[in-house]
Order: sequence, then C-alpha cells, then structure tokens
Amino acid sequence: MPMNPLAETIAKIRKRLGESQNQFGQRLKIQQTTVSKYELGTIVPGAFVLMQLADLALPAEKRVFAEEIGRQFGAMESEAEKAAVRMFNKAAAWMADPRNAPLVDRVTRKLGEEMPDTTTKNPITEIQALWV
Repeated sequence: MPMNPLAETIAKIRKRLGESQNQFGQRLKIQQTTVSKYELGTIVPGAFVLMQLADLALPAEKRVFAEEIGRQFGAMESEAEKAAVRMFNKAAAWMADPRNAPLVDRVTRKLGEEMPDTTTKNPITEIQALWV
C-alpha cells in the first residue's frame, strides 16, 4: 500500500528518534495501535497530536503537519458555520410559531421602545435584560 505524506512523515520521525511504536505512543500519550494506524494512514491524528508531532519534526517536515492542521480547522470552521445556520433556522422557526407570538410581540415592542445605546452600554447585557 503506498503511504501518504503524513503517514510517511510520522514513521520517519519515530524512526529518527529510534523509538518503537510503543515508546513513541508513550511520548505522545497514545496507544501503540494508534501509532501503527497513523503510520499506515488508516487514521489521521487530531489537531493536538499533529501539533505535538510538528514539534518533533524537522523544518522540512513541518509543512505536512501544518497542511493537515489547516484542513482540520477549516472543516471545524465549516461545521461551526453549519451549526450557526441551524441555530438561526431554529430561532426563526420558534419566532414564527403562533404559540410564541405573545412573547415575540412583547420583545419586539420592548426593543422598539428601548433600543440599547451601544455607544455607552454593553448591547448584549441590554438585550438580555429585555428578555426578563
């Protein structure tokens, strides 16, 4: 099976340190079987382990870890955006539910009467106070 660059780099680092998979796992606080899976490319380390590995890497090897960390954080950002859209949609559905109309009307009126002065007050605190 051809190795991917990340798996290959992890194996190179371990071998350069002269450690067994078990010793390397102890260094990273992971199991030997996890090290084996990383080196085979069957699983990819999480961001924390990638950062630990990058600390052990030679300068030329660091790029592989930086790319994977960037990919993982990009995926997390995408998931955060999806979660925000889901929350917005739930809030919009809640506000559209006729059973919630009295509270929505009350808050809308209150917001119209007492718009928070964002130049002198904390707008989040002001808005939270309107929901009481």
